[in-house]
Amino acid sequence: MGKDTANHSILYIHGTPLDSGKANIIQVVSMCHALANNDIDVELALPETNIRRGEASDYIFKSYGIKMNFKVLFFKENYKNSTLNKYLSKDSIKKILDYSDANYVFTRIPNFLQLIINSGKKLIFESHNNILHNRISIIDRYWKYKIKHLIIKKNFTLFICISQNLGDFWLDNLIPKEKMLVLHDGFISNHFE
Repeated sequence: MGKDTANHSILYIHGTPLDSGKANIIQVVSMCHALANNDIDVELALPETNIRRGEASDYIFKSYGIKMNFKVLFFKENYKNSTLNKYLSKDSIKKILDYSDANYVFTRIPNFLQLIINSGKKLIFESHNNILHNRISIIDRYWKYKIKHLIIKKNFTLFICISQNLGDFWLDNLIPKEKMLVLHDGFISNHFE
């Protein structure tokens, strides 16, 4: 996205609640912070939690040492089971997509890809693994099939992998080189002195 990012905005849709204590939410919050530091307007959409929108900034600073410079949106989950919500919270995600003025949507959740494509917004998908569903191989195969057919859409703009080996896997199997980018995950070094 380079130096012309001033007019860009990103809606990052993630499926882990802010107060989950999971490492991936720390990485997502850090990434949103870094994008915002590079003059990109960022909205982070997360499942509802006990934390209210007005309390998100304090929670992020106290928990992760990150001063929030992006907006947090919460979407309604329909079930207490997080797996069910990944598959059955599509109405809430559609409302977030309709509400957001972002021109890019960033996610690592394959379940939301079709909704994002249908919204007309530009899609950036980040892959952390060559397996899209760890427990059920037919679902893994389904998501790979779905990505293979969605990647050719004009608004599926970028497929990011977090390692070269992972990038090689996806290039060999599904993703055209012109839509692939390998970016290793980073971290905030002063948090680990």
